[in-house]
Amino acid sequence: MDSYILWDPNDTKGAITREEVEIMQKELEEKYGKTCYLIDIDCYDSFVAEFNDIGSNGKSIDAVVLNFHGNYNRLAFTGSDGKVQSRRFTTNDMGDITNRKAMDALIFVSCKAGDGSQGDTIANAFAKLTDKSGKATINVVIASDGDGRTKATTERYGILWLKKRTYVRVTADANPNGYKVYWKSVGTPANIGTSFNGLGELIDAAKAAKKNKR
Repeated sequence: MDSYILWDPNDTKGAITREEVEIMQKELEEKYGKTCYLIDIDCYDSFVAEFNDIGSNGKSIDAVVLNFHGNYNRLAFTGSDGKVQSRRFTTNDMGDITNRKAMDALIFVSCKAGDGSQGDTIANAFAKLTDKSGKATINVVIASDGDGRTKATTERYGILWLKKRTYVRVTADANPNGYKVYWKSVGTPANIGTSFNGLGELIDAAKAAKKNKR
């Protein structure tokens, strides 16, 4: 079981930085105690191919983070020329996703991937994926209904503040709720908040909300 971060390294317009991605990588390795791989994505084809290949070295997956610009029903990719590719991944393309390995958490660090005011969301589309037996393949899918932001943060603590912890704070505008969690047959997704000190805190909040709603 490993984790994966799929991200857009060519996007320089307000997206996540490499520093932040590498901090997220360490966060997931600390949370799950296994390797987290960074995967560069620059177009639709590479996204589909890489997503379908994750977890090929094992039977299940810990967490997957998707770091792309997006909207309620799509993800966008930036080519090596710095231009946004015309081919987006949308909810209509879910048939191209063939990976059915069990996954603990799928996290969208994308604006409005959980905004259901305009229609079914891309987050919910992934939450509905099932294996051959009809069992959900993803435990929790996390996305925000508003614009999201990330910020590398160092927090000092302990005696004389000698210890420090570095993480990426993830925040989202409340539109109207902020981050929410989906799972198969969830109906209305559970709201979990607008600001989290690291991916571990975000994942824990999502799991707690799922447990409390059931």
